[in-house]
Amino acid sequence: MDIKKVVNIICLIAGICVLLFAALIGTRIIDWIPATKAIVLLVLGGVIVLWSLISMRR
Repeated sequence: MDIKKVVNIICLIAGICVLLFAALIGTRIIDWIPATKAIVLLVLGGVIVLWSLISMRR
């Protein structure tokens, strides 16, 4: 396994973690962060996951 594949897997895991964190904020389980910030995190996590998946296919 080369270094690019390892980096893509790490980015995929990080993107999924960001999406989970955004879901926790959006459902107000973590209430000390405003719920409006969840949208930004959802977009960021989505971009990271999509970039990782597209890069893995190459």
